Amino acid sequence: MVRLIDVAKAAGVSRSTASNVFNSPALVRPKVRQRVESAALALGYQGPDPKGRLLRAGKFNAIGIVPPSHLGVFDSLRNPVFNLFLRGVGEVCDDVGANLVLMSDIGRNTQAVKTALVDGFIFGRIDQLAEV
Repeated sequence: MVRLIDVAKAAGVSRSTASNVFNSPALVRPKVRQRVESAALALGYQGPDPKGRLLRAGKFNAIGIVPPSHLGVFDSLRNPVFNLFLRGVGEVCDDVGANLVLMSDIGRNTQAVKTALVDGFIFGRIDQLAEV
């Protein structure tokens, strides 16, 4: 996999200059920008990885959904009210470019919530907060 540093080396510029070509092109002189873009094309570099940008910003762009604890995740998916709820949350997430993470087995595995790579949670029942 080609990295930004590989493009920078091939173009004879610093990593920060190569980064500016992709993120703030107005800051880079046209000749330098063209050299970096040519190196990127030759190496097959697709541009900055959006996951890396999110991690540097301390965000994951994901919301965790914890279904009601009295229902398993599969039973929750069979519940038409829960499906409408998921559809509504999904539409909002689509609008802001976030993903949904559906958590399972929360009653038995609170560690999953503690280590989930999400920006926040929506709990199916408020008493689940005490479980975590």
